[in-house]
Amino acid sequence: MAGPREWSPRGIKKYTIIGLWADDSQPYILHAEGPSPSLALRAALNEVMHENDWTEEKLENLFIVEIVAGYRYGLLNNNKTISAFKFLKYESEIY
Repeated sequence: MAGPREWSPRGIKKYTIIGLWADDSQPYILHAEGPSPSLALRAALNEVMHENDWTEEKLENLFIVEIVAGYRYGLLNNNKTISAFKFLKYESEIY
């Protein structure tokens, strides 16, 4: 049984989880809290499955790229990807 210190609110940390959908290469960003990155990831995935009525099979195409400490927000607004080649060749404006 875990002691009270393990369940202290001070032990809960914020994380940003960065994923990528394999079928269309679109990014997927989740924010979660937990005592460790892996427990925060598990909580976030369970929450997103519940909210969207997804099964574990739906998440088979979601690859977790990184887990970053703290809540972070990207400049792309998580709505598109751009190839590095196209960005350099056409000097695209991405945000």
